[in-house]
Amino acid sequence: MSKVDKPGELGPDYGREDLGLVVGGKNSESYQIDRGLVAMFLKLSPEERLRANDNAARTILELRNAYRQQKIKRRRS
Repeated sequence: MSKVDKPGELGPDYGREDLGLVVGGKNSESYQIDRGLVAMFLKLSPEERLRANDNAARTILELRNAYRQQKIKRRRS
């Protein structure tokens, strides 16, 4: 992994290492785990992790609301 100068800051080669850890689950399902992403979040402070989670949740809600509004507009047209 590339050198990180500050917590939460990604180096220029971030994401280029091997990310292919596959975990088999129940019912023969498999999941890809991005080890680089896990490492990045472990380097963040708890406050930074909460902020990242809040931002992701807000983005999901905004996309969901925009999709619903788009559906409503299509029905009216």
